[in-house]
Amino acid sequence: GVSNAYNIIDGFNGLASSIAIIVFTSFAYIGFIKNDDFILNISLAMIFATLGFFIWNYPFGKIFLGDGGAYFIGFIIGFLSVYLVFKYKDVSPWYPMLLSTYPIFETIYSIYRKKFVRKISPTEPDGLHLHMIIYKRLIPKLSPKTRRNRLLRNSLVAPFLITLYIPFVVIANLYWNNSKILIYILIYLFLYKSIIKFKIKFIKL
Repeated sequence: GVSNAYNIIDGFNGLASSIAIIVFTSFAYIGFIKNDDFILNISLAMIFATLGFFIWNYPFGKIFLGDGGAYFIGFIIGFLSVYLVFKYKDVSPWYPMLLSTYPIFETIYSIYRKKFVRKISPTEPDGLHLHMIIYKRLIPKLSPKTRRNRLLRNSLVAPFLITLYIPFVVIANLYWNNSKILIYILIYLFLYKSIIKFKIKFIKL
């Protein structure tokens, strides 16, 4: 579920925690709009707790989130997502979906890739997660691959992915009560990715 999704993206310094801080900030925003102290207080508590961890984790990795921390963050995000959708009928169920697009799609695609493409167990590690691909293929172009720069390269992954992730958060917060627009955006992203994938294969042929 959501807990596992946030554990999967916990691969580099500051990645899972920064995503979580952004998500909880969005929840706090909705809690403020709805005048819901329960949502607002939990979200603020999680923001400051995660921020306290983030300061020690990024960029030097002095402490780590671990499975327990990642699962806990994912559980709270999943709980608040369900709570918001069930309590407030005008909150689109696609709002939390779009808000956690990166970890959720990473998990779904990881299962698909392992089970149907690579023919291995979904629980087997394969090093092909998006953050690993960015670390192995893109980051070396920004920072030379040396032992001295290893920490720097690790710390560059989170800002890169956050930059890609922010547009989803902005859209989710702008249209949190409009399911039609959120569904359209998700379908558009899926179709765009499929077309690009087809085009690449066509060019290779």
